[in-house]
Amino acid sequence: MGKMREKYKSGELALLPEGVPKFLAGISDYRDLVFFTLATYAGIRRDDIVRLEASNFHPDEGKLPLS
Repeated sequence: MGKMREKYKSGELALLPEGVPKFLAGISDYRDLVFFTLATYAGIRRDDIVRLEASNFHPDEGKLPLS
């Protein structure tokens, strides 16, 4: 049997605010840059990110409903 991994603790590997500019600077694809900028500055959770669709965005209203 292999060695058991330690249990992951939520947030222990989180990107800290001071690391965001460096993280974003390393993204070369414009679509990915927009996606991750939205996620980091809006504080969108992982489970909400995976459910995002372009049809969710309503620019006229300035809304992006996540439910």
